[in-house]
Amino acid sequence: MTGAEILLMANLHTEGDTISNAEGLMYINEWLLMDLGGDAGIVDSADVELERANDWVDLPVDFIEETEILKGNEPYWGSYYGLNYGGDYDIRNGQIRFPEEGEYTIFYIRRPAPITKLSDTPEINAVFHQCGAIYVAMRYKTYDDENSDDAQRLRAEYDMYRERAIQEHKKISRSTTRTARSVKVKPWR
Repeated sequence: MTGAEILLMANLHTEGDTISNAEGLMYINEWLLMDLGGDAGIVDSADVELERANDWVDLPVDFIEETEILKGNEPYWGSYYGLNYGGDYDIRNGQIRFPEEGEYTIFYIRRPAPITKLSDTPEINAVFHQCGAIYVAMRYKTYDDENSDDAQRLRAEYDMYRERAIQEHKKISRSTTRTARSVKVKPWR
């Protein structure tokens, strides 16, 4: 569905009120960027070349979470360094580092891109379009009165349809998950 079709469906839930095109575009993008985010399951990749071990390298700005890492063409079996100092890479403040130099490919979950006009189609799976329309209607109704009965009803509907869409999307997404081997290393200094 295009943004215009999502807006048309949203207007069916507003009890006779009409959401303007500008408001519809704003609420659709709010939904994509601020509410759906990583649940949309959009996977992308970025190539990183590390010339020196332990150097910090910028990750893409739409990065949410890594799903798989390759070093060269081989799987990188290291685990996340994090707070327990027990892994082989570290992610902080939009950057990543590895204990060895080399070329890495990082597969990651990212935020959906916003649409620029209502004739655009959001880059998310179609299972999310219905809950997106309900989100747009809910935001329109809550803009002036968060406690209105319509707004509360639409919020409950949105939560239900969003959860159903996420579960359905998980079923049609990849069926395998990455297995990581935990390797103990000394903390970086």
